[in-house]
Amino acid sequence: MLVAGVNIALNRPTVASSTEGGNPNLSSNRAVDGSSETRWSSAFSDNEWLAIDLGVVYELFAVSIDWEAAYASTYSVQLRLTEAEPWHTAAEAVNGHEGQVQTIFPEHNARYVRILCQTRATPWGCSIKELQVFPSYLGLFEPVDGGTDRACRGESSSDNSPAHYAVVQKDSLKLCKKACEETPSCVGVEYSSTRCELWTRRDRIGASIALAGFTCLHFLRPSSECQAFFEGVDGSEGRACRGTGPGDNSFTYYYVRNAESIDSCQAFCEGDANCVGMEYSASRCEVWIRPEGIQASIQLPGFSCRRIVRWGTGCSSLPGPAADPGHDPVTSTFMAAVSTPTTWIVCALVVSLALLAVLALCWWKKRAWPSDARTPTTPKSDVEKQHFLI
Repeated sequence: MLVAGVNIALNRPTVASSTEGGNPNLSSNRAVDGSSETRWSSAFSDNEWLAIDLGVVYELFAVSIDWEAAYASTYSVQLRLTEAEPWHTAAEAVNGHEGQVQTIFPEHNARYVRILCQTRATPWGCSIKELQVFPSYLGLFEPVDGGTDRACRGESSSDNSPAHYAVVQKDSLKLCKKACEETPSCVGVEYSSTRCELWTRRDRIGASIALAGFTCLHFLRPSSECQAFFEGVDGSEGRACRGTGPGDNSFTYYYVRNAESIDSCQAFCEGDANCVGMEYSASRCEVWIRPEGIQASIQLPGFSCRRIVRWGTGCSSLPGPAADPGHDPVTSTFMAAVSTPTTWIVCALVVSLALLAVLALCWWKKRAWPSDARTPTTPKSDVEKQHFLI
């Protein structure tokens, strides 16, 4: 049975290992132009490939290849999330043939798809009339705070207003996700047993709580613009951000800005393409730029820790930190370093030790050179006086 769904590879950017004779009429983009009258054809060798950039990450489950007479007898479907990652083989095909061949594989999140023609069936190259890629959903479901054993919440961990979602009964998480995809206003789901919450809150799912047996997921629809929102880390409120664990708070992970409100702090983060989240307390805003992201938090009253979630094809063109006359990265790094309680304790100890060293030196000098040994005594007799003057 042929897979039914939306082909998300149509007219997407492509690249190939080679093109037969350098002929532009046989270039890689011909394989995704929606026409079976055109084709991509490679050089006459094995291990040639064709890759597609889908623009954003999707959960993929199938590809369909319409092979020309010069087909690959064995080939693999490969996926990856980013250009920096190695290719992951989602499926191996050993029964290639001319005409349309569909390959279904376990669902996998990916932005890039590659067809690697391992072995040619003919002396010619590898030739594809049309390559189609099918997602499980027209969008991406992203875990909130890990997703598993988490229940969705609104602005904070205590915000579970029934106005944020609609409840439907679904026999599986997959059916719950499908219901969200088909609901235009749905921004995420919470699922437990057969209970499916379709979240429609305007400001999306902002936090979550630990709750066994529950799953909480964002739903990100494809967008040509860069969109962003923030989710709380471990509930957000009363939490301070950390790196790999509770004790990991290196000042190299963030820079500090003054912000009048948490919204202003979030705006600083949104404007920096390197920002992965923010921590806010009073007017102190930490803009986190740790490449691995915020992976932990600690309980700290008055603090808020949030991750930023971005999606859309426009996100790749975001600028770095906005210019600010009052913001000097070196100063911010220094201020971040001296603003932690541990640093203040260390500084106090260093100053105390320095004072003790000065006092000890003074005491030692006084013991080594008594006052009567340093000050000459005035002679009393003329003989002594003459001897003293010699």
